[in-house]
Amino acid sequence: MTPTKSVGRIGYGATVKRVKVDLISAKHRLGSFNKIIDEKNNVSQKAYYNLGECYIYLKKKPEALNAFKSASEMSFDLKVKEDASLNYAKLSYEEGNPYENVADVLQFFLKTYPKSPSYEEINGLMVTSYLYQQNYQGALDYLSKNKTKQNEDLIKEVSYYRGIQLFNANNMQKALPYFEQGKYAVESSIKALSFYWCAETNYRLGNYQESIQDFINFKKIASKESEEFQFVDYNLGYGYFKLKQYSTSAKVFQDFIHTKQKDLSLVDDATIRMGDSFFAIKEYRKSIDAYKKVLDQLGNSSDYAQYQIAMCYGFLEKNTSKINALENLLDNFNLSNFRDDALFQLGNTYSSLKEIKKAHKAYKILFQDFPKSSYIPRALLRDGLLFYNDDENTKALKNYQEIVSSYPNSVEAREAVTNAKNVYIDLGTVDEYALWVQGISFVNITNEEIDNTTYQSAENKFLENDTPSAIKGFKKYIETFPDGLHALQANFYLAQLLVNKELYEESMKHYQYVISLPQSEFSEEALNKLSQILLEKEDWKSAIPLLERLEQEANLILNIIYAQSNLMKGYYKLQDYTKSVIYAEKILLQDKIDATVEYDAKIIIARSAFQTEDYIKAEEFYTEVERNTNGELKAEALYYSAYFTNKKKEYDVSNKIIQTITSDFSTYKYWGAKSFIIMAKNYYALEDSDPYQATYILENIIKNFSQFSDIIIDAKSELKKIKLKESKTNNSVTTPKN
Repeated sequence: MTPTKSVGRIGYGATVKRVKVDLISAKHRLGSFNKIIDEKNNVSQKAYYNLGECYIYLKKKPEALNAFKSASEMSFDLKVKEDASLNYAKLSYEEGNPYENVADVLQFFLKTYPKSPSYEEINGLMVTSYLYQQNYQGALDYLSKNKTKQNEDLIKEVSYYRGIQLFNANNMQKALPYFEQGKYAVESSIKALSFYWCAETNYRLGNYQESIQDFINFKKIASKESEEFQFVDYNLGYGYFKLKQYSTSAKVFQDFIHTKQKDLSLVDDATIRMGDSFFAIKEYRKSIDAYKKVLDQLGNSSDYAQYQIAMCYGFLEKNTSKINALENLLDNFNLSNFRDDALFQLGNTYSSLKEIKKAHKAYKILFQDFPKSSYIPRALLRDGLLFYNDDENTKALKNYQEIVSSYPNSVEAREAVTNAKNVYIDLGTVDEYALWVQGISFVNITNEEIDNTTYQSAENKFLENDTPSAIKGFKKYIETFPDGLHALQANFYLAQLLVNKELYEESMKHYQYVISLPQSEFSEEALNKLSQILLEKEDWKSAIPLLERLEQEANLILNIIYAQSNLMKGYYKLQDYTKSVIYAEKILLQDKIDATVEYDAKIIIARSAFQTEDYIKAEEFYTEVERNTNGELKAEALYYSAYFTNKKKEYDVSNKIIQTITSDFSTYKYWGAKSFIIMAKNYYALEDSDPYQATYILENIIKNFSQFSDIIIDAKSELKKIKLKESKTNNSVTTPKN
């Protein structure tokens, strides 16, 4: 939601005697005034002023703004200067100003001409200009310095908009106090929305109880027809779910489902979470009913629903039904992330039913199809035990040895050594056991008890949330037993604690230890956290291999999307546009992605296509981004829209797009300045070529945007081309030096 400019028609200064003009004479005079000589005197000041008037008559306000600015910067006739300054201020407000912040222009007029008859009018435009440019912090600062009862009320409303701005920038902690202020707004809709977004912010910050209370208060005061009201029960359900108040969350999710939402993906998600809530309180039959609704409608997360149905049947001790449900998942969801889960559970269930051959078959498929699954060491152990119980000692021993070899730091490895010892004893080859364990780094008969005791001491502090003592204990354990029985767990838990203390650099070596080992239950989180630390440092080259591993090894879809989106950005940063587009397209194929991630992918495709000169594809995706985004992404997309229309020689259309950028997106100075180079080209290329406007714009870019070196280079190059061409026509296009 964005405030709109609605102040009626603005009149322009009338204190200076005007030249009477009609359409024909305006065009004639425009041609004459356009050839202004390189002088500064009383005549040229009035000539600039009259040039502005001609442009106003011809409804060319952006051009008029430039002319009035030139007149306002000369002091030969102070009345002309004041009137030109007034017109420059009003046009800046009405059309946007590519060279200066509109609020700064208005304040400069107020400061320079405090006794002007138009003082109150310009003062009234101040706040509106801040709001229209979405500079809400500027508006709040201005209102705070000029306190009145009306301004006090405005502060509460503008605080809401500032909160939304910070929320959209993912700065939740800073957004929260602005929403709190918005709760006291006089306007009822703003007040209600402040409660809603305060609740949403608290939820994302993990303040679930506060979030729930804000959502409840929102329901009391909000219009039932509002868009946000339609989702409040969905959000409340998640709040209760996070607090483990599962009975309440199930009821609230059910209330949401009964509202007959149009967004079926949300209904599916709410139904899944209702099923999860019933599952958590062991009401498995109700869980099954919920999951079946999603499955029957082929909704999002149908594979998860199918898997959970199987688990429910297991807890109800209906193993035949559980097996059927697992088989259905394997038959109907070939790309599901739960296939390895299903195979592991299938093997376990067949094992419990003493259907040993079927259990072996399920485990074998798991080993073949998912060699990197975190279930592998557990499945090898269970599979080995089945072999051992059937006196197939050689096969059992092979499984145990593979666990020790491939997963030496896992809990299963220690159990495999114990089980293997029993096999060697049964085979009568204890000497081979002794020889085997000599090559196993974590088996130390004399130190094992000390190892366990040292780790247990650190783990106890960790479970008691005694962070300083836990960090000290884990460090001591790793120093004493660098390859100990619990080295994997100790390094992982220590890294997590160090991250919580914001000791990111120190945590890195411990995450690196975890991921240097074969895949474990800790690998996914370690890859995620370590890549985040590297991305914060913008070390893309080091982060990319980790992100590639995370994409392949992750079980959580959120981590897969996280990996793909950052691989997309990383390869773009490294100018590998082909790979960047590959990952962007992978993201767009995902069933459920956040809108921000979706348009990050689309803008990457657009940028990459432009870099590789695939302009048709670039224009297609920039157009899509323009239709559906706001803020800087929209400003960028509009720039390229202006660029492509310029290339099609639709110069007037291109200029209108650029005026939109400078008027509605003036906060994003880079794109405004860059687009004005195109505007200069447009003016010069028009059928009625306007070299004054072209050179004026380019010279003001050079003067006002020195912070953008690439734009300055382009502007100087274009200006040189125009002046060289004009010098051959004997027309002076030099503007007064500012």
